[in-house]
Amino acid sequence: MKEKMQREYSIPFELFAKAFTLFQKKFVYPRCWIITAFLGAVILFYVSAALQDPGNTLTYVLIFACLAVIFIQWYNPKKIRRQLLNAIKDLGDETYRLTVEEDGLTIGTILPEPEEDAEQETGDGFHDIFPEEPPQLADTVIPFNKQVKIVESAEFFLVYQVRAMFYVIPKQAFSPEENRQLAGLFAEKLGRQFCPDKQTERN
Repeated sequence: MKEKMQREYSIPFELFAKAFTLFQKKFVYPRCWIITAFLGAVILFYVSAALQDPGNTLTYVLIFACLAVIFIQWYNPKKIRRQLLNAIKDLGDETYRLTVEEDGLTIGTILPEPEEDAEQETGDGFHDIFPEEPPQLADTVIPFNKQVKIVESAEFFLVYQVRAMFYVIPKQAFSPEENRQLAGLFAEKLGRQFCPDKQTERN
């Protein structure tokens, strides 16, 4: 894809919920499994020690401590998902602008036009001297490098800047041919850091 592609879109709440669930499945829960496996082995060690010396209360404390850490590892992602989705639902639909180029992506939020009240329309002197500028949000530039991972699903592309932020690009904002072009670009630029959807037709 040699030409720049630009598109504006919004993300339905249901789609964002699916994307965040996929994000946690791909990038959060694997760490939870590793910690659970490690602490599970530690628990087995302390259980064996407790059987050999039932009077050693320290082993019981350590067992419960390991169980508490395991519980927190699995509870926190669910808590974060619940809080984030509630916040997203309260914000309502926002509009984003995506620019796709050969070396990366640029994603920005499109702010609604400010409403002019009657007093400002007639001019009150103060606004004439100090006009109120609408707030500006800086666009996020995401270069195709080792810090970027992209996962494709049937409904969206999930763009993850490692340990920074993730973004959702809904496929419905693009034509089938454009989605194939995007997947091809991501595969070319990111290699194994791009995880394509195996069920998506490429023909």
